[in-house]
Amino acid sequence: MGKLQIKYITKEMPLITDKKAKDKKAKNKKNDDRHLWLLRGVNLDINDGEAVGIVGANGSGKSTLMRIIAGLDEQTTGFITTHSRITYAGTNGILDPELTGLENIRKAIAKSEIDDFKGDHITNAILNFTELGEWLYCPVKAYSTAQYARLSMGIAMHLEPDLVLLDNVFGILDQPFYLKASNKVQELKDKGVSFIIADSKSIVIEGFCERALWLQYGEVQDFGPTQSVVQQYNYSLDWYNALSRPEKNDFIAKKQQEQMDFNIDSVYEEFKIEQFRHGYTRKDEPRMRKAFFVEKGIDPVYQDQVNKGQTQKKAKRKWPKVVLMLILLVALLLGAGYFLATNKRHVRKPNKQAAVEYVLPTKNACDHSQIINRKI
Repeated sequence: MGKLQIKYITKEMPLITDKKAKDKKAKNKKNDDRHLWLLRGVNLDINDGEAVGIVGANGSGKSTLMRIIAGLDEQTTGFITTHSRITYAGTNGILDPELTGLENIRKAIAKSEIDDFKGDHITNAILNFTELGEWLYCPVKAYSTAQYARLSMGIAMHLEPDLVLLDNVFGILDQPFYLKASNKVQELKDKGVSFIIADSKSIVIEGFCERALWLQYGEVQDFGPTQSVVQQYNYSLDWYNALSRPEKNDFIAKKQQEQMDFNIDSVYEEFKIEQFRHGYTRKDEPRMRKAFFVEKGIDPVYQDQVNKGQTQKKAKRKWPKVVLMLILLVALLLGAGYFLATNKRHVRKPNKQAAVEYVLPTKNACDHSQIINRKI
């Protein structure tokens, strides 16, 4: 796995019907529980030092996907597998509007758990990069969209990230800052930092990204080399622009109806097939449903592979200990054998022919002792 892998990502959004329409439907006793699926089973992966572009028309689900990857919104189903520090830059919903630009910078640094010494250097780097001057002492709610984008980009690209998400920020920058930001992106890529860049303008994606994903009404149309994907996307735009107004309206209505009629079970079936390929059985289905619809965390296939690898490592760690104990036991046995053999060689057996002296007392205690040699 590279920097990031996402699989089977979906996002459901309830539709709020106006009061008149709701009352009318209530009279007709029709179900008003309608939902729009903003994302319909998105898969994506990214490698070290790579930039992946997400291209699509407004409303295609680009920002929804980016915010889910950044952890700002939660997916309805699907898995996000990564160990990377992810930063996000966009045009709204990231910075605290009541705080000044400088206060937002310091807040972001504190949240990243960067020490004060390094934090001061990062703060100065962001100040120099954004070129906001005295605006840094104004509340962010007073910023223009471009100023907001500058500040959020400056923070995202200087907090020592592994993966940077840039959500529709390049299209609103002026030319000098666009070039400055482009150079910064390339500098970070050379250091191994990865990027996901979402934009409705294909020229932005072509300028930065090695691969691209094309989203249309929440559904992936293509994912591969940037030039090929962008070409197909531009063809679709040319085709749409050539339609008459009624034809455009019919096309939009058809696609949005597909978003409402989407069946999540179709994505779940894809997930089950993948699980079965990795050795799961029908008995595992309750656990699979829980992972897919409830837990929505790390890809279970990847997690099982990690757990298996950890088990194998533990087994490898235990094996040398067993061998060491066996060697120690053999050494003790050999040592004991050697000790017994050595002692056995040093024990002298008695000689049957050896003379033994006995002192026999005489009747007269004053007589000299008689020494008798006797053979045994």
